[in-house]
Amino acid sequence: MDRITFLDTETTGLKAGWNEIVEVACVVTDIAGVVLEEFSTLVMPENPGRCSEEAAGVNGFSLEEWSDRKAPTFAQIVPKVLQIVSSKTIVGHNLAFDMRFLRAELEANGKTVPLRNEICTQKLVGTALRLRGCKNKKLVTICEHLGVDHTDAHTALGDAHACRRVYFTLYPPKPEDRIAALEARMELLLPMLRLYDRMQELDVARSTSLIRQFKNRLSELDGVEDAGMPEMDVWMDLAALAYGIHQHGSLDGEEWESRTCT
Repeated sequence: MDRITFLDTETTGLKAGWNEIVEVACVVTDIAGVVLEEFSTLVMPENPGRCSEEAAGVNGFSLEEWSDRKAPTFAQIVPKVLQIVSSKTIVGHNLAFDMRFLRAELEANGKTVPLRNEICTQKLVGTALRLRGCKNKKLVTICEHLGVDHTDAHTALGDAHACRRVYFTLYPPKPEDRIAALEARMELLLPMLRLYDRMQELDVARSTSLIRQFKNRLSELDGVEDAGMPEMDVWMDLAALAYGIHQHGSLDGEEWESRTCT
């Protein structure tokens, strides 16, 4: 299934290899724009003294706060970062900046980023029809111009989500994309639907948030057998949750097989 990763970083300055990442976030969607996964964390730099006042003023970095919040080093999150950026397409605002830092951090840990289709929303100003007349290329300005939400600006996760909203506002998914994305996850969704009664019996205390969301979303219907064909958005939500449950290992391996083969 084709995936798109929306990436943003916050750093201690402008020079990759000298300055470092202090926060990174990725939001992963399918081609229909359904959020499949998100990852966000503060990152403890190895050389915090290199953080410029300008950078700290933007992203709020302080050694005391990052220590109090037990921020991991970049080396500790390398496996997760590599998993997230394995998408076919990576989108970001001033993406070249983020990718320079990401590559520098990964190379320092003996890893590389595979070549991907990279799309920079900043470069869409002046080319995308709906951005004509936009005052400047800042993400906050583009969001205001398009009327899309930009909550938590200058946090990595807030900017990654804003970038996602900008992208899908400019390039809304085609109906066939939504159908294709849904069909790609039906093999996960249908077993989850068959498991609905058993999921109701799962111990709530050990049920993951995703399972609870799935049960709550599905319970909005009148019943699986009598619900008919719900709206596409409902199916997309359920499919995304089923995908997330499977990806996070809530029902996988022998448990997944034993529950879906009956």
